Amino acid sequence: MGRQRDLKIDWINQSDKDDVISLISYVEINGRKIRNIYLTLISSLKEVKVNNNSLNDIYTCLGEYNLFEMSLINEKSFYKTPEINDIIKLIGFRELFKELKPKSVSISNAPPKINEIINEFCLSRKTSFKSINQSSEKSKRKIYKYLPSYFQAFMWILLKYFDFVRCLKIINRANYESSNTVYAIGYFTHINKKMINSGKFYSGMWGSFPDFCYQKNLKINFLHHFIPNKVTPNQYRGHEQINFLNKHSEHKHSFVSNHSSTRIFIKTLKIFISKAFFSNRIKKSIINKINYESNLNLYSILKESIKSSTSGISLMENIYYCVHFDSLFKKLKHQNLGFYLMENQSWEFALINAWKKNNHGNLIAIQHSTVSFWDLRYHNPFIDRFYSPDKFMVNGLASKEHFIDFNYPTNKVLMIEAIRYMSLNKNLETKEQSINLILGDIITISTQRMLDSIKPISSDSLKSIWVFKPHPANQIKTNKVKDGILSVDDSIYSLFQKTDLIICPSSSGVAIEAYVAGKKVIVFIEPGGINTSPLRGFDNVFFVSDTKGILEALNQDINPVINYNFFNLDKRMKRLNNFFETL
Repeated sequence: MGRQRDLKIDWINQSDKDDVISLISYVEINGRKIRNIYLTLISSLKEVKVNNNSLNDIYTCLGEYNLFEMSLINEKSFYKTPEINDIIKLIGFRELFKELKPKSVSISNAPPKINEIINEFCLSRKTSFKSINQSSEKSKRKIYKYLPSYFQAFMWILLKYFDFVRCLKIINRANYESSNTVYAIGYFTHINKKMINSGKFYSGMWGSFPDFCYQKNLKINFLHHFIPNKVTPNQYRGHEQINFLNKHSEHKHSFVSNHSSTRIFIKTLKIFISKAFFSNRIKKSIINKINYESNLNLYSILKESIKSSTSGISLMENIYYCVHFDSLFKKLKHQNLGFYLMENQSWEFALINAWKKNNHGNLIAIQHSTVSFWDLRYHNPFIDRFYSPDKFMVNGLASKEHFIDFNYPTNKVLMIEAIRYMSLNKNLETKEQSINLILGDIITISTQRMLDSIKPISSDSLKSIWVFKPHPANQIKTNKVKDGILSVDDSIYSLFQKTDLIICPSSSGVAIEAYVAGKKVIVFIEPGGINTSPLRGFDNVFFVSDTKGILEALNQDINPVINYNFFNLDKRMKRLNNFFETL
């Protein structure tokens, strides 16, 4: 079959227009195929060899840990590696090209680096290429990003060490018990300030789980990752709060950093130097493999992630967690049962290996938030690993279906109650419809672009009050006078009772809470972005990418769908209770 047509593509628009194909629309229609191609591409990197040694061999650490499996590339997180968005679209372009076999290609609204990659692809296939309205937008890089990757890594570990030393005088290691207890690892964030000041721990991340354990006469040994937030702006203040909790709370609390030492930092540095020594050859081998498997020159897109994973901050951080958890769980009294908040981040794999290596009891992964079709972190990373969690607890049928789709074994996926979302059981009907609620996400650029698209409406609005609640770990500010948007710090559910309308970025999981609460949901997909929302494919949801789309959604009526079946919200906690009864 010969070449049939000129191929006209738009890089950023969400839908086709006339004879111009929206690449995003094509990716969405062929999502499952393209997602599998990307996952296969990343999986193929295991075959890379340097001096006849595989990456798994090169990156073995302390005998039981694999640093490459913990790398940014292998983690596949849109949050840490937003370039995945471009790679998926480039794979979509390649598949579209293979289908249509065009005699020429023109692409609109793409940035220079994308045009260069597509131009090179077309040249290799003797196809003419034309760029139209090339995007001039440049991503803002932090100053330290211009420094050599190994220098960034040394600065990271040095700052972490200084923070550890500064807090030494206030660190009070909790005396963890081993009988009638459970061990829980997560994040010290989404903290209720009023409750913590009274000596009671409540985190939106753990929700009703502490109270459930207390009712079963079980104490919790909490191990927290410190996350700067409004309640706890720095780690020193965090240690003060931890010490206060340990005096007054029924549970025990500790930060990961509590269990560090100068020896751990020195050991981390030594391993880093040994692993980063051959990084240039490793980077070259990885790039050659990716380019060969994809038929696309992806170096300009992935170079920062590859550098960080082979000789930068990501490598140093992962080594630190391997050394740290290995030391911690070797000294820790035997723990019969452990839970951790699952997001498939790199530190979790160090935790799992250290826990299992040191023969502690069952380890349970709790899927505490939401899962979406494009959240590639959740593709089962344990298929070829020696150690894995004993069970994966998911918070509802939708999450279970995603886990099965992502190749988790059915017999290991256990549905329990949505411990983080039990407040959705309350009556959240609007008592006073007075505000349009904007909710921020942890990704700054997604939230900022959403706000920029709302400002032309909010600043010219006389009838509506616009309110913005930033993400607890990303306190973006708005100007009430200039933007017409008031920043607030109220709880999500109290704000739900003042509105019927929620706008949030595609990357935010809070859209599900709004949807389940029966609110009108507008999901903002930044221009050129893939729909990573957990509401992707749901009816009665508006997906928009600009001011015009927001205006159109605001002017449309909708019959809210209150979907209590999305999460398991049984107040009696029968499913979780049954799990404990069978132990």
